Parts: sequence; C-alpha cells; structure tokens
Amino acid sequence: MDMTKEESIALAEKLSRKYKEYEDLRKEIDDNKHELARPVNLEHKPHAAFKFFWPFMVAAAGSMMFFYFLMMIADAAALMGLFALLMPISPIVLLLVGSIRARRLRDELNSAEINEIREKKKRIKDLTDRNNELEPKCAEIKKELDEYKELIPMDSRSSAKMDKALKLLQTDKAENFSEALGML
Repeated sequence: MDMTKEESIALAEKLSRKYKEYEDLRKEIDDNKHELARPVNLEHKPHAAFKFFWPFMVAAAGSMMFFYFLMMIADAAALMGLFALLMPISPIVLLLVGSIRARRLRDELNSAEINEIREKKKRIKDLTDRNNELEPKCAEIKKELDEYKELIPMDSRSSAKMDKALKLLQTDKAENFSEALGML
C-alpha cells in the first residue's frame, strides 16, 4: 500500500490517537475491575447503646457511694439532709443523662456505618456501570484498529510506536508509513 508522505502522517496521527484512546480505555476498565475484585465488607453489625451507657452506671453507683460517705462524715444536720437528698437524685440524673447520651451515640454510629455501606454499594454500582459503558467503546475502537492488522506488525501496535513513526515521518527520516514502521 503506497501512500504519500501527507497520507502517511495523517494515518500515523490517526492511529496514534486511536491507540492512545484504546490504551486509556483498557487501563480504566482494568483499574475498575481490579477495584471491584477487592473484598468489600457490606455487613452492618449494629452498635448497642450499653457500651456507651455502662460508664454512667459506674458513675451513678460511685456518686451514690460518695454522697453516702459525705452523709456519714457530715457533722451538721442540714448537710446530712442535703447529702441524703443528693444520694438518690445524683444516680438518677446520671442514669437519665447516660441513657440519652448512649442512645444518641449508638444512633450516630449506626447511621454512619449504614451511610458508609450505602456509599460502598454506590461506588460498586458506579464502577460496574462505567465498565458497562466503556467496554462497547473499547470493542468498537479495537474493531477499527483491527482493520490495520495487516499493515501494522504486532509489536508496533501501540500509541508510543505510532508516535515514533509519526516523528520519523515529520523529520523526513522516513518517506512513507511502511518505511517508518520498518525503522521502529
């Protein structure tokens, strides 16, 4: 197939772009497949409120003992009465605050994990959809490049080789496309 220098340059530019596009698509598809192949934990193990509540239970028991001790060592009747009043109230307040806080923390953690799992599922779906979109494009470009199978040797079928062939043609080191390929 005899081509003029201009036709050879145009063909080398076209093939360089097509091979580059094909290589980029293949790389993105392979990267997506590699990421999809990695194990992803999509299980949600709910957090219990008790793991956040138990410190308040300990504090409630401690506060009860603390006010009992103060009541025992107090020498004024007014102080004894105050400590006797605070002895049952402080644990109740601590337990109420603790239960509210524990439920709030549990709900925040469970919600965050559910959102994280939702994001992972969305990422998997996005990667799968992207690959389903790219694979037909990649196959189409591969089909276009296969039309030049007879013209281009197997070891020269890359954008880098086409760029070199283009440079050989542009610098007048090669007169046509076949000669440029032969010099690679």
